[in-house]
Amino acid sequence: MAYILFSLHDIYLRSYGYNQSIYGRISIVCGALTLFCYVYTLKIPENWYVQKLSQYSLGLFAIHKYWQSLLFFLVQHYQISLLPSLVPLNIMFPLMGALVVSLTIVSIYLLKSTSLKQFIG
Repeated sequence: MAYILFSLHDIYLRSYGYNQSIYGRISIVCGALTLFCYVYTLKIPENWYVQKLSQYSLGLFAIHKYWQSLLFFLVQHYQISLLPSLVPLNIMFPLMGALVVSLTIVSIYLLKSTSLKQFIG
């Protein structure tokens, strides 16, 4: 309920031109807490992927923004469409997303072997 109310609050503020940071919105905090409380009650068996994600979540969160900012800066003036005459869908953003995830995982893998490993997991 709090997530819905704070989301409406965010929409109301946005309609008056108040641009909030994506990480500074209270609806994101409430949504994350709701999701955590739901998942916490589930009986999920141990899984290699879940263990790695939980082990390196700080590194994923901290590093992905650098790659995302760099790639966005490099391709901000390009638009590539699948079928320009039929579908004006910009496929650059899904491609950037996949590349950001890949580069972030490679960065974490490389940083594990340095003295900076204490900051990523």
